[in-house]
Amino acid sequence: RHRGAAARGIVCGQPLRRQLVRQPTSTSTLAGEPAIAVLRWRDEQCAAALLARAFVDDPLVMVICNAPAAERQERMRWSFRIAVRSHCLGQQPAWLVVDSGGVPQGVVLATRSRLSVQPHSDTLFTLRGLGHVGLRTALHGFKAAQIIASHAPAEPFTYLRTLGVDPEYQLRGMGSQLVEQVIRASPPSLPHNSPGLGFSLP
Repeated sequence: RHRGAAARGIVCGQPLRRQLVRQPTSTSTLAGEPAIAVLRWRDEQCAAALLARAFVDDPLVMVICNAPAAERQERMRWSFRIAVRSHCLGQQPAWLVVDSGGVPQGVVLATRSRLSVQPHSDTLFTLRGLGHVGLRTALHGFKAAQIIASHAPAEPFTYLRTLGVDPEYQLRGMGSQLVEQVIRASPPSLPHNSPGLGFSLP
């Protein structure tokens, strides 16, 4: 449903097509192949829906939200909407891999330490989102985030925070394309740290 809306330009097709940044990578050099687009906060609905589909059966997500799959996906969609909007308004880097029509197929969020940002807040949206997430799920998610944050690398760093590919497009190299984008765009002064990927690059 969300992919179809995006293809029609209803949710985020037009903004994404204007943002296409074709990089000289092994997976985005030919016309019609997936390309990298900068993720903007106004496109958080597309990104959040994609991440919710990608993570609906993730073991940690199932612990955070012990609900039937459809309900869990909807709650996590709102949770990701809050997270993606906050991430982008905080001017932290984020990208999508999109098809030739601008339809998102993968999302990556990266965090850079010591990044100078302008203060932003969207308190009303966050409160609205938490109402959809539910108090119990929100508390479990907050606790999980605290545990994850306690294992953050020492500064300075570029931290690969969240990476998800739509289940329909997994195992096609799109996750690798997004990881490559994070590495390529990272300032030389900030080492890359990618939890679960088995490497930390100087």
